[in-house]
Amino acid sequence: MNFFATAFSDRSSEEAAVKELCRDIKNSLPQWPDLILVLYSQNYKHSLIYNALQVSLRPKHILAVKAPLIIHQKKVSERGIALACFHSRELTFNPCLLHDLSSEKIEVTVRKNMNKLKQIKLVLSFISPFASSQEYLRGIRLALGKNISFISAGFKDKEKSGATHYLNTCPGNKVLHLECGGNLSVYQKKITGFIPLCRPFALTRIDRERNIILEINNRPAAEIYKKYLEEKYDLFQKQKMFKYYPLGVETGGSYHLITIKNILGDDSLLYEGNICQKDQANLMIYNKEALKDNITRVFSALKPALKPQLLFVVNSSLKQHFYKKDLQEEMALIKKAGGEKCQVIGLYSNYLIAYNNSINELIAEEGSMNITFINAG
Repeated sequence: MNFFATAFSDRSSEEAAVKELCRDIKNSLPQWPDLILVLYSQNYKHSLIYNALQVSLRPKHILAVKAPLIIHQKKVSERGIALACFHSRELTFNPCLLHDLSSEKIEVTVRKNMNKLKQIKLVLSFISPFASSQEYLRGIRLALGKNISFISAGFKDKEKSGATHYLNTCPGNKVLHLECGGNLSVYQKKITGFIPLCRPFALTRIDRERNIILEINNRPAAEIYKKYLEEKYDLFQKQKMFKYYPLGVETGGSYHLITIKNILGDDSLLYEGNICQKDQANLMIYNKEALKDNITRVFSALKPALKPQLLFVVNSSLKQHFYKKDLQEEMALIKKAGGEKCQVIGLYSNYLIAYNNSINELIAEEGSMNITFINAG
């Protein structure tokens, strides 16, 4: 018996789209869903989607997230609605909206929720642009143990409604938080297509409280970009394009990315990410073939018992502007690697929070993709 079903529609009206979605779900799922995750684009209204789903599918909970790009199977769409519907007596779900992101409040709320479920196997969350990712990250680190799979998709654009999320009819202005338990098997893997552009260098002076890199190899930090960008440096600085050439810190044979938000007047670098003074780092550049190789390597290493029934993908909107033509190709590769029976659903966000297994820590990162492999039973 299927414990989930997914569907996608890009029909122009909410009524027509939901009608098509519900037809596909009813053909795949034997009973009414307990929970529906809705991923939808800017041109749809949440209230119309919610009302139509309640009439047709009668779920206990509807979690809705508006995103710039929607993933379903091998397709990446700027317009559409994707559903993931879940039903099983062996699965448990506990959704909530977090409004107070103080570390103490998050720890108390999450631990209280954990006691309601048999055993938490996966935590999924969505962070609005009006929430502090660092505040949420501090709280969630305190609340969760090391053996719980976790993925969070974060949004930054306050001028667009693209990050609005809802729990049933209630809008959330901070974090939509979902804990999943029961008879689930979950495996996660981060994949990046960025490769080193130069020899490693030392981050010799850092102000971690202000997220500023002051010196690289005992020289003003911006010199590393001036050296490699040459005449393009002024253009990159004017348009704040340094995020397309992040820094990469290698741990355990893989890189986690450090986003450079801006270059300050004293040639220091304003950054986002997880670094320490004296870390060895590289200047990174996106490489499509490296990404394809990494996707193939991840799926080839899967044991037969881990072959997924469902893939939840959080991809980086960083690639939306410069590497848009590659998006369909990489998702087609993921779908092919997952297999014909594997369902794929997901979204693009500005950043993600996930475990870095090499340092056994939750970190926030831009530019990478996270795939959650899910089986039930």
